[in-house]
Amino acid sequence: MATHKLLLDDDFEYDFLLLAIHTSLEAYQIAFALNKSLGLQLARRPEDLNLIKEKYQANFSLFEYENKRNYVTYHLFSNKTKTLLENVAQGLFSDEREILVRDLFINDLPKVDFFLKVYDEANAFAKTKVFKQINDIPQIVTAYTVDIDKLKTRQNLIFE
Repeated sequence: MATHKLLLDDDFEYDFLLLAIHTSLEAYQIAFALNKSLGLQLARRPEDLNLIKEKYQANFSLFEYENKRNYVTYHLFSNKTKTLLENVAQGLFSDEREILVRDLFINDLPKVDFFLKVYDEANAFAKTKVFKQINDIPQIVTAYTVDIDKLKTRQNLIFE
């Protein structure tokens, strides 16, 4: 009797485009600016993106818009967050204190403020046109494409 051997390839292919955005705007302000400039309808999702750390949970804001006509889904999420930890003892003889912890969603790119993840089923996404429109927003310093295969923490990008 013949034996069959199944091999699982752990090399996952990412079928979306990831744009890095540098800005000093807050999450709701960048969502509004992108909506106005690109004609989107990004809206805040009720649940944030959560990363579980050793003793706490880091929450990152998440905005989403699904263009059903062109089969394009947009996710705007922050790369930086601050979490307030309460009742943390600093040492053996110290009082308990509150500590503000800063976290990154993608540790490989610490200077990026936001990411725009674009999932395009029908290849209708006009990348160069969108780059020009995003970079024309006065409050955005720059926007560029991120090579997902070079990221060490790319598994964080798989969410729905």
